[in-house]
Amino acid sequence: MFCRPVDENDGVTQLVYAYLQDKYQFLTASADHFFVRTDIDDLMQEIQEWAKEELGAQNVSTPQVRVYIKGCWRGLLVDGVSAKWHYTLSITRGSSRQGVALMKVLATHSPYQGSSRLGFDQLISSRLWFNELIVHTTRSAYGIEVGRTSMSPLEGAVFLDGYLW
Repeated sequence: MFCRPVDENDGVTQLVYAYLQDKYQFLTASADHFFVRTDIDDLMQEIQEWAKEELGAQNVSTPQVRVYIKGCWRGLLVDGVSAKWHYTLSITRGSSRQGVALMKVLATHSPYQGSSRLGFDQLISSRLWFNELIVHTTRSAYGIEVGRTSMSPLEGAVFLDGYLW
């Protein structure tokens, strides 16, 4: 499914480094750079059918590839988007029984309408396994932590990340 192996590109990939001090750092690119368009369309159709039935969502965004290598992470943050739902699909084939990364979702609410303060509701932590889809409301903060991994994107934790509305 990937376009060309990294060794055929002299180690150069389509991934770019996304970084915001004290917030997150990871490698990212549009899924279009790595997967055949028909495969992406099929995946999006499958997610959309599920989301329509389960959540009432009519649309799904083209996913972004997110790669977490050594030193990469995402703090508990709320995405500033208008979509109602966020999805993460783990596509890392981990050899470990512990999962490839820990995703934490902090469900929050404001006790006062119009208040910018967020109150604590609940913290949910889950190991992400190959082919596991996690969906949560975009009003909830989420973070990602990876265990020991190398600097190689081929050995990192890889996710498809997008939105539903």
